[in-house]
Amino acid sequence: MWIKKLQIAGLRCIKRAEFTFQPGMNLLVGINGMGKTTVLDALRVCLSKVLSEIENMPNQRVTLTPDDINLGFKATLLFCELEIYGRQFSYSFQRSPRYVNKSNESDLKNRISVVQYKDDLYPSLKEANFSADKKIPLAIYFSTRRAVIFERELTIAGRSVLSGRAAAYDRALAEKRESRLQPIAEWFKAQEALGQESPKALKHIEVIRSVVKQFLPEFGELQVAGNDRTPFFRITKDGASLRIPKLSDGQRGVLALVLDLARRLSQANPDLEDPVKEGEAVVLIDELDLHLHPKWQRSIVENLTRTFPNCQFIATTHSPQIIPAVEPEQVQLIKDNEIIRPDRTLGMDTNWILRNLMETDERPEGAAEAIRQVEDLITEGDYEIAREAMVNFRQDKGFDLPEWAMLEARIARLEMFDEE
Repeated sequence: MWIKKLQIAGLRCIKRAEFTFQPGMNLLVGINGMGKTTVLDALRVCLSKVLSEIENMPNQRVTLTPDDINLGFKATLLFCELEIYGRQFSYSFQRSPRYVNKSNESDLKNRISVVQYKDDLYPSLKEANFSADKKIPLAIYFSTRRAVIFERELTIAGRSVLSGRAAAYDRALAEKRESRLQPIAEWFKAQEALGQESPKALKHIEVIRSVVKQFLPEFGELQVAGNDRTPFFRITKDGASLRIPKLSDGQRGVLALVLDLARRLSQANPDLEDPVKEGEAVVLIDELDLHLHPKWQRSIVENLTRTFPNCQFIATTHSPQIIPAVEPEQVQLIKDNEIIRPDRTLGMDTNWILRNLMETDERPEGAAEAIRQVEDLITEGDYEIAREAMVNFRQDKGFDLPEWAMLEARIARLEMFDEE
């Protein structure tokens, strides 16, 4: 399953926009407030309808409220095209407020807003009659709260009792889903127990452990500790055994993402030899670069697409380290209600991305003006004053810029010519 196209009209800050997506990685780029997360929310609405027909879980539908309707529109409209098992499907959604009067009076205070929405998936997945032995597609949303780890469940009453394939869909598209590790640890222990009778169950666990190792190579093997009632994860580093909440925000965020995705792929596809490689999912990620060191930002796209080759990723990012990892057709810039496809991205350096795509000076604030002032002094022949200015900018402003060496060399050349 993968999303091919999304059209939006009248949703929050987005008046009208059309997005097209590729298999593999897709990046949504733009300054804050341009609507990147809104696009993910629109996709959540569309995908929740699909999941509700694949696995009958109507209570987990995602919808919109009247407050989501752009003030200049009477309704919010969504239209999505997607491909499932090689067949084309389309989904349309409309949310509108309808006003009715409590009495015959027409004044505003006597009007009640009655929220209306209608949607349609064509053709119906329920009527498609896909065979049960096919790979079951997933859709999963990772919000900016994915690094918030709950190691243990506080109460039994609120616990999910879903099992089997249904568990793979449980809260998969929830808006503010933290990472709850105890259900995953319980599932790990159950799979290890099943491994005595079903080698495939044990293999799934080993596949997931290897996935964690790929993303956190400096760590040892992921292990389940604790008793059957309250199991928890441990992982080793430099000989020390650590519980997951003790990891850094970036490490926790990456671990939560890949562990949850791999576990859900396994639950949805228990009969596959390697659900991580063979399983399919549309994965929505808000702020892909969240808490990641620049070195990890440079590798996260390749790691995700190589490890989960049949998954489609649609992610937002602000990172000039991530954008150069993808082809131009995989990037959509959101700017002033326009969707812009860049001409170049792959392999471009960070400064080029900042300057040309993100319209941000690659230097610290004020550094460009400092360079201009020194260049003006050199042009006027005030070489010593230019040298003093560079020293002051280094010491007082902390502008230790590579341009100073080039400007020093220019002054030396000009002084040599003047002596001649």
